[in-house]
Amino acid sequence: MSNPSGSTSPSLIYTFLNGTSCPQSASRCGWVLPPNGRGTTNIIWSCGFALFICLWTILHLNLPAATDGWWCIFLRKARWLFLGLIAPEIVLLVACGQWTSAQRSVEDMRALGCKHWSMTHAFYADSGGFVLKPRESGSFPLTARQVWYLVDCGFMKVPNISKKDIEDKSKADKITKAIAVLQVGWLVMQCVARAIQRLAVTPLELLIIAIVPCSAATYFFWLHKPKDVNLPTVLEVDVSLADILLSARQTAINSLHGTPLDFVEGPEMYVLNMYTGSGKIWSWLGSRPPRPLTRIPNDRNPQFNAFYQRCLLAAVVASFSTLHFLGWDFDFPSRAEQILWWTSCAVAEGSLAVHGAVEVVSYLFDAGYRKRPYIQESKTTWPGNFLFLVPAGLYFSARLALLVGVGLSMRSLPRDAFVSVDWTAVLPHF
Repeated sequence: MSNPSGSTSPSLIYTFLNGTSCPQSASRCGWVLPPNGRGTTNIIWSCGFALFICLWTILHLNLPAATDGWWCIFLRKARWLFLGLIAPEIVLLVACGQWTSAQRSVEDMRALGCKHWSMTHAFYADSGGFVLKPRESGSFPLTARQVWYLVDCGFMKVPNISKKDIEDKSKADKITKAIAVLQVGWLVMQCVARAIQRLAVTPLELLIIAIVPCSAATYFFWLHKPKDVNLPTVLEVDVSLADILLSARQTAINSLHGTPLDFVEGPEMYVLNMYTGSGKIWSWLGSRPPRPLTRIPNDRNPQFNAFYQRCLLAAVVASFSTLHFLGWDFDFPSRAEQILWWTSCAVAEGSLAVHGAVEVVSYLFDAGYRKRPYIQESKTTWPGNFLFLVPAGLYFSARLALLVGVGLSMRSLPRDAFVSVDWTAVLPHF
């Protein structure tokens, strides 16, 4: 029946919002909502897509070498994506270190009067965005600290590139970032709503939620870093490399660990001094190219400036581990798997507590602790190797056990894990 006043019928509004069922005898139906349920593939697809787009969006790797092909670049990114899945705290550590180095660079360059030098410039430099081409010698990438040294010593002027020009090189996609935020936000809302309505949340969903704090912090630290830049800015100078080294009383023999200007920074600048044999553990990440360097490795992680930065990093990593305790009362397929989850959560949290206590004591009472390479010397000599390697080994073993538990749990889930959220009972309405 038509409405003579022209207003919308209340019954039509109800049908639009709530939908109707479609009888099998009917040849045509109106607005029909999907069934009130979800399948295993829905859960895996939703979590997998949220995880992938989240990690893909936050990952800002350094510039590739000129000789790197697309397959080499793809494999490097795939390895770091996998690392972001199994150990997101390591990616966070790298991002925080690079952010610290960028802050130092901005302070140093502005002290020279370079007021336009921004965090974007600093990140661009530390990722290998500037390549030095001295007179009568080959080119090599520079770090932000090396750029500062060359400018301070008068070997070159401040690179003539604006922040907008660097951002134009970046391939960061705001639409992709928005989709990542929406997808992860929707997953978090789903889990919160399920908890309110006492519906089962799967361990896989909890795993993704636990990664969110690390991913959000990583995104913050890399907010100003250009993404997927392929071509660097070449800085040609009318001075030879020999003149630069002689002015600093350096020789090519003792400075060519990574690049000829490594002496500018010193080993204490980095968490891991990869320019000696201790960097072999990172070769799997594709970050240990032949010497001299043709690109800045992604794991070239600078030291932190202050104690509060270590505390901030520790808080985020602790939240990542602690969130797994929300699955303490989950209904696992077997008693053994539930005990595995309990044990893994306790071991991971205990390992972090021990390592954190050692860090605090070492930082406050060992004056030389802050002046040595974080891992190469402080973590590989007695007693630091025992106090670092044992908790680290236990932590990553527990982390691996949690991942195994998540995978096994998907074979058998509680019945209410497949019931969809009743949003009309959650969202406020009048």
